[in-house]
Amino acid sequence: LWESGIPYDGYPEEVIHPNSTPLFIIYSIFASAGIVFVIVCLVFNIMFRNKKIIKLASPNLNYLILLGAAILYICAFLYVFSTSTQQSATILCNFQVWFFSLGYTLCFAVILSKTWRVYYIFNNPNLKKKAIKDWVLLIIVSVVVAIDIFINFLGTAIPKSRLAALIIRDREHPTSVSDDDITEENFVFVCTMNDSVIWLG
Repeated sequence: LWESGIPYDGYPEEVIHPNSTPLFIIYSIFASAGIVFVIVCLVFNIMFRNKKIIKLASPNLNYLILLGAAILYICAFLYVFSTSTQQSATILCNFQVWFFSLGYTLCFAVILSKTWRVYYIFNNPNLKKKAIKDWVLLIIVSVVVAIDIFINFLGTAIPKSRLAALIIRDREHPTSVSDDDITEENFVFVCTMNDSVIWLG
């Protein structure tokens, strides 16, 4: 008589509402296109690395920018990916922060170091002084990335600042009716922390 063998008692069932499928598809398409573009830029950088204009742009540092961009595009998948358990959602929340922070820091640190080198060259009164080598800029990038990793590590290691998945009611679709005429209360996972004020400070 009943598909599950148990009659429906009339009370709504609590279910975790996944992310919108159309939204997931749209984000995945754009993120995939971005990753393809990163690969194209990588191939271009490798093929023409000996050209003068590419050498002036520091191809070794360009690799780091492309790496950071690829991490950010991968991060887009993490933000629209749906999980069914609170534990996996908590892990996903922390991965989102790590990937976004590292990707952005890589891109920003390389651009910052390149900008500083241009500023140094055009504001250096001693024209006979040697130009700043790429390894100097790599040290600057490494220091900035190391600081970012250290901050993320503290945020993950300290319990009060660690992100955790919290189950809340879905405000957009609070209730729904399944194909079996069963009323469902929809809930979603949101990333939060116990004491965000202290951590932000």
